[in-house]
Amino acid sequence: VLRGYVLSIIVTAIGTILVQSSLNLLGSVAVAAYTVACKVEQLFTQVFSSIGMTDATYAAQNMGVGNVKRIKKGVVLSNAYSAIYAVVIYAALFYSCPFFTRIFISGSVTGDLTLIIRYVETYIHLCGLFFIPLGMIFIFRNIMQGCGYSFWPMMGGVTELVCRAVVAVLAAKAGSFAGICWANASAWLITGVFLWICYLFVIRKIEKRTKYFTPEQMGIDALYGMPNGFESNQEESDTVSLEKVQSDADENDQKPFADFETLLNSNLSDEELEALEKANLMALEESKKKLQLAKCET
Repeated sequence: VLRGYVLSIIVTAIGTILVQSSLNLLGSVAVAAYTVACKVEQLFTQVFSSIGMTDATYAAQNMGVGNVKRIKKGVVLSNAYSAIYAVVIYAALFYSCPFFTRIFISGSVTGDLTLIIRYVETYIHLCGLFFIPLGMIFIFRNIMQGCGYSFWPMMGGVTELVCRAVVAVLAAKAGSFAGICWANASAWLITGVFLWICYLFVIRKIEKRTKYFTPEQMGIDALYGMPNGFESNQEESDTVSLEKVQSDADENDQKPFADFETLLNSNLSDEELEALEKANLMALEESKKKLQLAKCET
């Protein structure tokens, strides 16, 4: 997961360098305006990054307990909050570009300030329309990484790179600042839709592997070998009894609980998964009976 995250950052950085190279052909005023516009944009879009990082942890935790429905619910809510925020900040920035431009511009460039403000407004008014797809990129990329899928987020970075490079080169040849702005806007739109499709593919793959198992079977209780209803504040004697039950199961070559990660990455057919579910249920009931007997003996 970490490797995919690093690669996606590297690919995005390469795309930014290509845009900057094309921008240099338009002159120093365009470069200064684009720099200011990006700072204003990044100042207000950090919320998207925060939502994405939160979603990565959220997805990993729910993936660990096999609760796919909760992951899907989190994705819906995250996209809703992200979209609302995108609309609000676009409306706010639409009329306040001159104010924020002056914050990032020193007093020594008063001669070109009017032109810089106009360029900044062009960038914000155009790219701001695509803040919603930008939020989608952060959400879907981090959700898939949190679920253990790093390939598709990396390919999202490649998609972003290609879009930026193609549009930036064409805009540089046309000598259009608005075209340079479209490099970011088009990259956000196409990559956001691409990662959305990838997310749907990934979540269906996960659901296929977990549709025969409830969160109780594949969750924390199962991972730790504790049947549902077992109190977490049990006495030391109960803990020893539980360990003995698990040890006895291991000695008899019984594996009451499936390893979730192994199951998820397996190529088992639906029939094999159904058979495994029945075996899990039988082993779970057997483990509960042994635990009850062990508690009675103590």
